[in-house]
Amino acid sequence: MNRFEFLKEEYEELYKLCSEAEEQNNMNKARQVIEIIVRQFGANKRHLFDRIGEVSEKAAMPKDIVAAFHQVRLVGNKASHDETLVWNKITEDDVKKCLNALFEIAVWLVFFHDKKTYTSVEFSPEDLKIIDKYLDEETKAKYNKIKEIGSFINSLDILDNKLNFDNDVTDELAQDVFETKREYNKRISNLPLQHIGYAIMDNRTRDNRTGLTFAMFHIEKSEKIIFSNIMAFVADMSTVKSDFVDGKIVVGLKVKKNKVYCDYDRVYLQSQDGTEIKLTAICWEKYAYEEAQNFKNRLKKMPLLPLGVGKPIRKDYNLIKKTLPFKIALYKYVQPILHFDNVVAVVERQLAKEFCEYNETFILYGHVNENKKGKILKNVNYDGEIKVVLSTKKRGRKSLPTTQDIETAEITETVAKPKRGRKKKESTTVETITKSKRGRKKSLEKSQNKENIKEKIANLKIKIKEGDIYSMLELGRMYQEGRDIEQDGNKAIRYYKKVLNSKEGKNNVNVMRSIADIYRFGTGIEKDGNAAIKYLKSAIKAATRTPNIDLDGVKRVIYNEIAEIYFFGDGIEKNSSTAMKWYQKAAKLNNIGSMIKMADIYRTGDGIEQNGKEAIKWYKKIIKLNVDARAQIESMKHIAEMYRDGQGVEKDEKQSKQWYKKSEKANQKLISNKRKILTES
Repeated sequence: MNRFEFLKEEYEELYKLCSEAEEQNNMNKARQVIEIIVRQFGANKRHLFDRIGEVSEKAAMPKDIVAAFHQVRLVGNKASHDETLVWNKITEDDVKKCLNALFEIAVWLVFFHDKKTYTSVEFSPEDLKIIDKYLDEETKAKYNKIKEIGSFINSLDILDNKLNFDNDVTDELAQDVFETKREYNKRISNLPLQHIGYAIMDNRTRDNRTGLTFAMFHIEKSEKIIFSNIMAFVADMSTVKSDFVDGKIVVGLKVKKNKVYCDYDRVYLQSQDGTEIKLTAICWEKYAYEEAQNFKNRLKKMPLLPLGVGKPIRKDYNLIKKTLPFKIALYKYVQPILHFDNVVAVVERQLAKEFCEYNETFILYGHVNENKKGKILKNVNYDGEIKVVLSTKKRGRKSLPTTQDIETAEITETVAKPKRGRKKKESTTVETITKSKRGRKKSLEKSQNKENIKEKIANLKIKIKEGDIYSMLELGRMYQEGRDIEQDGNKAIRYYKKVLNSKEGKNNVNVMRSIADIYRFGTGIEKDGNAAIKYLKSAIKAATRTPNIDLDGVKRVIYNEIAEIYFFGDGIEKNSSTAMKWYQKAAKLNNIGSMIKMADIYRTGDGIEQNGKEAIKWYKKIIKLNVDARAQIESMKHIAEMYRDGQGVEKDEKQSKQWYKKSEKANQKLISNKRKILTES
C-alpha cells in the first residue's frame, strides 16, 4: 500500500516524488518535495533553511511540522553529498525518520492547510494517528462514520469512557507531587540537552578580525520553557574540521521560582555526523533568571563583535579640525541597542584621503558594556582591507588594542537620528543651530518648496500641451520616482506614452525601459511581468531602427532584464528554464551579470537540473573575459568549492587546491593594485 495515495488525485507532482522517495529510498526526492512546497507558499529566500522559516511564519506551521521540514532537509542534504564518507552514510533509521516526516508534511498540507477530505483512501493504524492530529471535528466524523459501516459489534466496548486518566500523565518539566524543590531543580538541570531549533554555521563566512562565525538559525519556542530574546548565536570554529555544520540547537535547562528557563550558558549546535559546537548567545537583555551583576559580567565577557558597515562622507571632511564623518549601516542584531547613523573621526589628511579613495565599505567593530544607570554603552572601531581602524577614546575609556601595522584614529562622537517628540541637544560638531531657528527655517523652506513644485508642474504641463517631449519625460520621471510629488505609476506611464506617440520620441529605448520597470517592480501600480517584457522587446525593435546606437549593448542589458523577470517571477510565474534562455542570449554578448547568474544556477540547480560541468564552463568564461576582478575571484572560489564538495562534478582535491590558490593570488593582486593607486594619488 502506497502511503501517499491520497496525493494522487490533486497533487500529482508531489505524489510522484513522494512515491519515488518511498519506493527507491531516494531522499533527494524527499528534499525536492519540500522545496516545491515552500516555493508554492511564495518563499523566495536564497537558502532552503531560510525558506522553511519564512513559510513557517506565513502558514503558521505547528512546531511538529517545522521539525518535519528540517528532518527532511537534513537527510536530503546528506543524500545530495558523497555517501562514500563514513559520516555521510544514510542509515535505515535516517530513511524511516525522513519518510515519516515527509508523510506528516503531506498530511498537514492536504488535511489541515488545504482542508481536503479523502474518505475513500485507506491508511494504516499508525498513519491514522498522525492524520488525526490535523483533522477538524467535521472531517473526523466523516472518517469515523465510514469505519463504523460493516464493522463487527463488540459488546464490551465502553461508549462513554469516564475513566479518563489523562490528567494523571506526568509532565517531565513540571514538579512532581512527590518531589522537593531542591530535587526538582537538580532533576531539570540534569535533563538531557533539549532540542529548541536548527542552525547552520558556514566557516567560509567567518569574520577575519574576530575569528567568529555567525549562525543562521531558527528557534522553535515551547510554552513549557521560557525563552529569552536571542539576537544572534556566534562560535569560534577554528578547531572544527568541517567548514559547514548543519544541525540542531540544543540547550540545557534550569529552574527559578518554579519556572523552567533555557540555560544559555549551555547551548550547542549538534550535527548528524556527531560534531558539537559551543555557541555564544547574544542577548541585550537580562535573562529572566539572571542577577544584575551576572548580566554586567556577561556583557564584559562578550567578545569583540562586528556591529555594522560604514563609508566615509568625503565632502564633509574638515581640513582644519581633521574630522571625517562616516555613514553607518548597523547590523540587524545590534539595532535594538545602538541608535546612530554616523560616527565622526579625527583623521590625518592623507589617511582620510585613503579612506575616501578606497572603494570598499569598512566593518565597524565594538564591545558593548553597561554603565551604572543600566544603559548600554559602546566602544566602536572600523576595520577594512587596508587595515585601518578607528578606535574610540570617549570619556576616558581606553581604545581597543591594535596591532603595530594598524593605523588608528579617534572617534569623537556618534550622531543619532533625533526621535520624534524629544528635544534634540545642541550638536558639538563644527556648526550649531538652535532648534527654534532650525524649526522656523525648515517650516519656511517646506512651504516655499511646495509652491515651487506646484509652479514647476504647471509650467511642465503647459509645455507638454505645446508638444515638448523633454517636459513629458521630466514629469514622467517625477511620477515614477515620487520625486517632489506622490508616486503614481499610471500617470508616469501616461506621460511616457506621450513621448512614444511623438515623432521625435517614438523610438526612445530608455522610455520603453522605464515603462517596463514600472510594470516589473509594481511602481505605484500592480506588477505585470508580461507587460514589462512586451515593452522590453519593443525597446530592442526600436534600437534596430535607431542609427548610431550600440545595438549589442542595448540587447546585452535588455536580455538580462527579461531573464530576471522570468527567474524572479516579477509579476509573472517564475520559469527558470525560460530565464536561462534569455540569460544565455545576454551572456553571449558578454553580459558579466548574466554569466554569473547562469553559472550559479547550473551550480545550485535552482529551478533546473544541476549541471556542474556547465557551471564550471561559464565560471571559466567569466575568468577569461577579465573585466571584473571581483567576479573572477568569486568564480575561482566557486570552482574550487565544487571540486572540493563534488557539487555537480566528481570530487577532485588536487583541482580544488589549484583553484583556491588561483583565487588567493588574484585577491592579493587586486589588493596590491588598490594600494598602488592610493599611494600614487
